[in-house]
Parts: sequence; structure tokens; C-alpha cells
Amino acid sequence: MIKKGWIALYDRDERRKTYLITDKGKEILEKEVGRLKQNLILGQQIMKGGRG
Repeated sequence: MIKKGWIALYDRDERRKTYLITDKGKEILEKEVGRLKQNLILGQQIMKGGRG
């Protein structure tokens, strides 16, 4: 995700690293959430016996 520019290193200590989501990462996340919502709606319609 770092290489793709979706997150950036914010801080690090001996045991952990903290990352921030970038504007590009937010854009990708919003698109993915929309895609998943569409899949959920389609799945619900199929389970109810409706068309997809």
C-alpha cells in the first residue's frame, strides 16, 4: 500500500509503526466501499429471489 501511495508512514518506535491514509488511499477506499455495497445489495436481491 505504501508503494501504491495509499498510505504513508507517520511515526515509528521500537515496536510499531503508525501509518496515515493518503488522499489517493481515501479515494481507493471509497471506491471499494461502493463496490462492496453494490455486491451486498445484489446478494440480498438474489437471496430474496429477485433478479440481479
